[in-house]
Amino acid sequence: MQRALEVTAEQVKGPIHLTGHSAGGHLVARLGCKNAMIPDSITGRIKHILGISGVYDLRPIRRTAMNETLHIDEAEALTESPVLHEPLDNLRFTGWVGAEELAEFRRQNAAHCAMWGGFETQVTAYEDPGKNHFTVVEALEQADSLLLTTMLNT
Repeated sequence: MQRALEVTAEQVKGPIHLTGHSAGGHLVARLGCKNAMIPDSITGRIKHILGISGVYDLRPIRRTAMNETLHIDEAEALTESPVLHEPLDNLRFTGWVGAEELAEFRRQNAAHCAMWGGFETQVTAYEDPGKNHFTVVEALEQADSLLLTTMLNT
């Protein structure tokens, strides 16, 4: 993800807005951490990260059947969980989740926004009424949707 961001930033000038859904929400939030080792010339351009139903804390996954496939150990969960790391300075982060999602996705969204809200980060947590883990991204197809306008407005 870091290398993809670097290549893209070389080819496209201007402010950077990142979004990702579920595991992708985790990945874009991880890019917004100070210890992500992204060049300052790029981190200074990241204006907004919008995580949609993100998994920001990998520690609970270790207690699920999914970890039989993922093999996340304690060290990796601690190192790769954005909720446990300091965000970039002057970052805007929006945590977006469907109000009808599983409690764990809503909890992770609230916890991550609460943690990053303690730094120099403009944080907004939003629960999209009537949306679940799969329907919450549908608004990305509508140019005038609240989700897309929130993503692109700085």
